[in-house]
Amino acid sequence: MGRIDTQLDDALILTVRVERLADGPPLTGEVIFLLHPTIMHPLRQLQANENAAEVDFYTEGWFHVAAIVDGGQTVLALDLRQVPNVPKWFKEV
Repeated sequence: MGRIDTQLDDALILTVRVERLADGPPLTGEVIFLLHPTIMHPLRQLQANENAAEVDFYTEGWFHVAAIVDGGQTVLALDLRQVPNVPKWFKEV
């Protein structure tokens, strides 16, 4: 899931979060987020904490974020145009 933290005139600061499903196994270990290559530190490796992991970043346009969990057994993706309340201009960039 994603959320807007700050909306600027021509950019957003977003947070993307991966969390355990209510009836799923615990989310533990390393979570790898893959961001757009133009973003500073596009590969972010974090340890899951309390069944979740999240990253925040600045972006001027949409792209797909991927998260790798379960030691590489699960790959998730999010189209940033699907984040609630993203402005129209963001979807078109």
